[in-house]
Amino acid sequence: MNDAFHNFADDNNLNDEEFCACLYGFAPMMLEENKNQELPEPTNIWFTGGGAGGKDFYYLDNLGKDTSYNQDNIWACNEHTKRGDIIVMYCKSPRSYIHSIWRADSGGFFNPFDYYHCRSTICNGIKVPHVSIHDLKNDKYFSQVPIVRGNLQGLNGKELSAEDYENLLRLFREKDSSYKIEKLPKLFNSSNINFGIIKIEKDVEENILIPFLKKIGYKETDWTRQLTLKAGRNEKAIPDFVFFAKGEKHFENAPFVIEAKYDMSSVLEQQKAFSQCLSYARMLHSKLMGICDKERILIYKVSNLGEADRSSPIFENHWKAVYSDNIIGIKLKKIIGSEIVREIK
Repeated sequence: MNDAFHNFADDNNLNDEEFCACLYGFAPMMLEENKNQELPEPTNIWFTGGGAGGKDFYYLDNLGKDTSYNQDNIWACNEHTKRGDIIVMYCKSPRSYIHSIWRADSGGFFNPFDYYHCRSTICNGIKVPHVSIHDLKNDKYFSQVPIVRGNLQGLNGKELSAEDYENLLRLFREKDSSYKIEKLPKLFNSSNINFGIIKIEKDVEENILIPFLKKIGYKETDWTRQLTLKAGRNEKAIPDFVFFAKGEKHFENAPFVIEAKYDMSSVLEQQKAFSQCLSYARMLHSKLMGICDKERILIYKVSNLGEADRSSPIFENHWKAVYSDNIIGIKLKKIIGSEIVREIK
């Protein structure tokens, strides 16, 4: 790749600065695949902040005018940002309030020439009633949210949960009862789904995961919980859910495994759950693996070499979306439905 880039710069008489401007500025605008595509449904919600001596405020206050690709709509984000995700824009001091809601127009990307760790382009901004940091700290719900308790320090790229977002919409209504909340993007069609009391990992399994498995065609005899596998000289009860296990005492094959956790909201916890589940999938020569918690489910494809890409699940969404949106539920059923998994060899 370096040789190809070097030859391209030589052929077009570009110096180093001009080549970087071409690669990181001009080229993304010219990629046809990034043009005129509908945004996918959001799967995550992220905080980002604006300040920069008033320059960011000028851009945000002119929301509704031309927001085509330019330097001003590239914002700090989380590396796991996906195109279509919801972005909550917070104006830093001296304003110190939530200004607008946007959508990510690109996944998180690294620009080696940028001060910030990771960036994303944003689009479709909508102004909201101003919710200040004092409003958040005085609210019964948000006063317990870690990022608020930390005075919104280091908020760029911080993830908000589905419950956080629902309560943020509530605050917008309380600030301005005439504000049309319906125009803001949503994670799922319905929030009126009650999974009961979810306090531990077993609650996730019993109240959320198992009822869904039954909805997509599984019977309780189709899976084994806490299956005993042989790891070296030791025997250990490990995977939470193993589907259609085959073999002798320690079971040598199973097409699909799921590892359930209580809370994977932190990147570290999600990494640990992924690595743990992948190790089980390798032992059982599984082709599919899933991790889930009280908020969402992620499904990964496992290669014949026992590898899976943590950054690219083949399915990811919130449980409330899966339960409330028939199209999303059908899509997941086509990936891990009992009839599909049973046929995997």
